[in-house]
Amino acid sequence: TRPSKRGPFGYAACMSTQPVLAAILEEHALGELIETPESVGGGDSTPAYQLQTTRGRFFGKRAGLSRWDQLRCEANNLDAIRDTNTIRVPTVIACDGVEDEAWLLLEWLDVRPLRGNQFEALARSLSDLHRTDSSRPGWHENYWIGNSPQLNQPMSDWETFYRECRLRPQSEWAVEGGIPATLRRLLYALMDRLSDLLGEHSPPVSLTHGDLWGGNVAMADCPVTYDPACFFGDREMDLAMARLFGGFDEHFFAAYLEAWPLPPGWQKRVDLYQIYHQLNHLNLFGGIYVDSCRRTVERLLSQI
Repeated sequence: TRPSKRGPFGYAACMSTQPVLAAILEEHALGELIETPESVGGGDSTPAYQLQTTRGRFFGKRAGLSRWDQLRCEANNLDAIRDTNTIRVPTVIACDGVEDEAWLLLEWLDVRPLRGNQFEALARSLSDLHRTDSSRPGWHENYWIGNSPQLNQPMSDWETFYRECRLRPQSEWAVEGGIPATLRRLLYALMDRLSDLLGEHSPPVSLTHGDLWGGNVAMADCPVTYDPACFFGDREMDLAMARLFGGFDEHFFAAYLEAWPLPPGWQKRVDLYQIYHQLNHLNLFGGIYVDSCRRTVERLLSQI
């Protein structure tokens, strides 16, 4: 099974969904259900299941039809990574909706936690993914990171993209949510001084995973990742997030730096890129993240 991850919608049994699921399986020639879908970990935003059919075993995410677009974008992101032939992702089997339900079906992977040199192999594959480039930061459509909207409007340069599509939306949602005035002032100061913090840094525009934390990587026949929130941007964002929540050992970071060294000053940009994810957690989960956001922004502004 995939590593356990608890999501806000729980993992309730889906007996009532079987007619809808059966119709989708029939539409895509995936056989008939052999047994009731088994609730499993693996969906932070949507309930996840193991599906056993007469044509094989699949991993499924279920959502209301209003969130079909969210599943569709996830399928598109997985396909985008797969098409690079760099880092292993689950193959998309189907993404479809019937009546009031939508399902994303993926190949089933028997996975386990990464160990030892498997982290190094993952890092090398990630560096290969990052070599997939674009002329402008952004993505062809907006998406979500977890349950938060993620704006991906292509911009002329990385600084503008990071300010307008990452920092500003999260900051404004935090202000609307009633954060303390001190943090509000700090966030606006951070956006005003972003040029000073980035300096001459003008990174190559790389295809990023976008949601690279320890719960989204594992070992199957080779290192595998899933649940992406892709965009073209600074590859340092993936590495900064990997450092934020743990789950990656130092062999991973050393192997990445050996495969593709980062430009000077990357250490000072770790906080700058982590604040986006800290703000996202503040907006998703509330005030317990206020202090960590404040401390991060204060550290950043103290560098100027």
